[in-house]
Amino acid sequence: MSTALLIFWLAGPAWSQTDSWFTGSCAAARRPIPELLLHEVHRARVFPVPYAALHESIVLLETRSFVALSPTQVSRLLSGVDVDLDSGLAAAARDATAKAEKREAAARDPFFKDHAEMFWSEARAYRALAADALRLRGGRTAPYLVRALVLNEATGGFSLYLDGDDLCVFHGSLGHSPVPMTRHPVVVYLERPPKRVLVDVSMAE
Repeated sequence: MSTALLIFWLAGPAWSQTDSWFTGSCAAARRPIPELLLHEVHRARVFPVPYAALHESIVLLETRSFVALSPTQVSRLLSGVDVDLDSGLAAAARDATAKAEKREAAARDPFFKDHAEMFWSEARAYRALAADALRLRGGRTAPYLVRALVLNEATGGFSLYLDGDDLCVFHGSLGHSPVPMTRHPVVVYLERPPKRVLVDVSMAE
């Protein structure tokens, strides 16, 4: 039997100061799990900029929400980061396939018969995520530097979603009191440039 994880959202705003990069309205990040997975950008394609290059990356995004990067810029901004997209996407496909198999097994288990359709739906989404990871290997994506914000960086992580031509850059974290938003750009590999970049954050306790 699975154990439920209870998350309590802060009653008021999770931030003490709003940054001009913040757009909110990142509806894709709050979809039900099956739909969410169908919009998710594989974590293997997402690289937060290391601290040593933060200033340069923020300057590049001063007037634009995203910029296409040259190989030289990627090497400089992600210095010391292992960017092996094909291996990362293959690993993402294996992980999604394993999760799909677990959902399928649960769906077949009579004990979970009341939740079978939910498990089948999640399994199909994970299968689609795996297939998409394999499809994108072989240089079918290009690097973009995009705006992003964090609250408690040490207790959270980035999740990116494509909603049509919009890219949602979402950071969720844990904390007990509001903190200022902090700029922390991300390099993401996409098939085509986004039309808009939506930047959103949240905090739970």
